[in-house]
Amino acid sequence: MFCLWKRRSSCPGTGAQPNLNQENELPEGLKPVALFMLTDIIRDNAPETLAFFKDQGVDLKVISGDDPVTVSAIAKKAGLENADKYIDATTITTPEDMERAVAECSVFGRVTPQQKKEMVLALQKQKHTVAMTGDGVNDVLALKEADCSVVMAEGSDAAKNIANVVLMDSNFAAMPEIVNQGRRVVNNIRTAASMFLIKTIFSVLLCLITIFWGDSYPFEPIQMSLISACAVGIPTFLLAQENNFNKIESGFLRYVFMNAFPAAVTITGCVFTIMLVCQNVYHSNVMLSTACFLVTGWNYMAALKTVYAPLSRYRKIIIYGMQFIFFFAAVCVQNLLALGSLEFGMIILVFILMTFSPVVIEVITEWCRSLYNKAHEKEKKGIISLFLEKVQK
Repeated sequence: MFCLWKRRSSCPGTGAQPNLNQENELPEGLKPVALFMLTDIIRDNAPETLAFFKDQGVDLKVISGDDPVTVSAIAKKAGLENADKYIDATTITTPEDMERAVAECSVFGRVTPQQKKEMVLALQKQKHTVAMTGDGVNDVLALKEADCSVVMAEGSDAAKNIANVVLMDSNFAAMPEIVNQGRRVVNNIRTAASMFLIKTIFSVLLCLITIFWGDSYPFEPIQMSLISACAVGIPTFLLAQENNFNKIESGFLRYVFMNAFPAAVTITGCVFTIMLVCQNVYHSNVMLSTACFLVTGWNYMAALKTVYAPLSRYRKIIIYGMQFIFFFAAVCVQNLLALGSLEFGMIILVFILMTFSPVVIEVITEWCRSLYNKAHEKEKKGIISLFLEKVQK
């Protein structure tokens, strides 16, 4: 904001000299004639974008080289939460001050390029995943250290060369869509990887069991091909077309293993039970492979319900459709699948295993999740206690 002043004209012929201003004082004989106010224009979709990240649990920080009071006012107008919690970065002199500031404040003014980098490192030290946006050379240091760097296309070449994402239309409102698409890719990879890992785990376990306790491997290759197609290949491909924008939890391998382990162990236990019965009672490899094929296929598709829970209408159609195709093939192409008939006692055993094994999968899954939640809570409390100790020091 600035004011336009006009000097009062002096009487002609008096020879009066114009008054000159000294330092910050205005010269005499001025009167205001106009008032101009300059302000940054906030895009119409800015409040909506900030609200999206707020709903997703993202802690937003505004970093600027301008006066913190001015930046705070603009951020508040844009809808930033806690915009009134601002700080002048020139008052931050120690690493401890920086850690305290990034934890408590949302708006930073008078920030130098080196301090931007220090802010990113301080947030990472507090176990945060940091995304940094910018467009200038003064943002390069922070962009390089951030876990994800986003740069506008109108920014400097130096910033664009090190960025992970470049917004070609220089519109930050595209970020929600970018986040959703990223979540969709990661979530689909995690669920598909869980289904593939089930087969890997129980195949390894069955190989070891066959080597030490079995007479023959309980499956024919064509049987595993149908199980893999109906329980893994076709459903994961179709379910990957669904938009899954759920928030991603940390620990990719841990998530995949927790989903795969219960089903793999249950399938291994069921097959081992059938192997013991066939070797000691029926002595038939055809009956062994037939019973193991039915129980494994049923449990494998039951694992689909657990991995892809909660089930939407689309997911139910895919999963139940795969179950129908699996049993339809087992009935109509028995010779191709090398399937045979079952004795009455084996039919009862298969029925019992198919009835209770899905429940066992759910119980083991809930048990694994409860163990993970307890360990996660202990880890979280430990991080909070460590942070409080540092702040107190």
